[in-house]
This record gives sequence, structure tokens and C-alpha cells, in this order.
Amino acid sequence: MSELSKLANKAKKVKVGDTEITIQPLSMSDMDLFDKENASDEETVNMMRNMIKKSIPESTDEEIDKLSLESMLDLQEAIMRANSITEERIKKKVEFMKSIKEAQDAQSA
Repeated sequence: MSELSKLANKAKKVKVGDTEITIQPLSMSDMDLFDKENASDEETVNMMRNMIKKSIPESTDEEIDKLSLESMLDLQEAIMRANSITEERIKKKVEFMKSIKEAQDAQSA
């Protein structure tokens, strides 16, 4: 492994309500889990579900479906915090990824 692997996030324990949960880190390849502009309600729910499944791999669909909306939002916030994801950082990453795609499209044209 290269030194770059040392930069990878480590799992973090966070408290959601009265429960301590271990959150697995998200990576750049997981950007689509929280980066869709103008997402429909159904797409938003699916993004939240997928973010939980990726962050807490042992979670089941049944457990996720039984979460209250408040718990779901608290959990999503905890996942975002554990991964140091803020609205501003997301916007910057999206703009960067779009500029790369535009450059690639311009080269292939």
C-alpha cells in the first residue's frame, strides 16, 4: 500500500440518541449517496437508505424501514459529521467533479 492509504478515514463511534453506533467511512466513490441535485422524494429516501447501509453495513432493510423520521435524520447527520461532510464541502466537491467532467467532454469532442 502507498502512503495515500494512511489518509483513508477510519470507523468512528458516534452517539445517536442514547445509542452508540460505529460509522464506517464513506469514500469519494460514494459521492452519489449524497450528491444529486433536484432529487425526487423517492430518490432522496433511497440516497439516505444507501448512505446508512454503506455506513452501517450490518443494518438491514427492515431495521431502516422501522426508523422514525427523526432517528433517520439524526443518523444521517451523524454520518455526515463522522465523515466531515458539510454543505459547503459537498458543493465544492460537486463543482470540482463537474469541472473534470466538462474538461473530459471537451477533450473527447
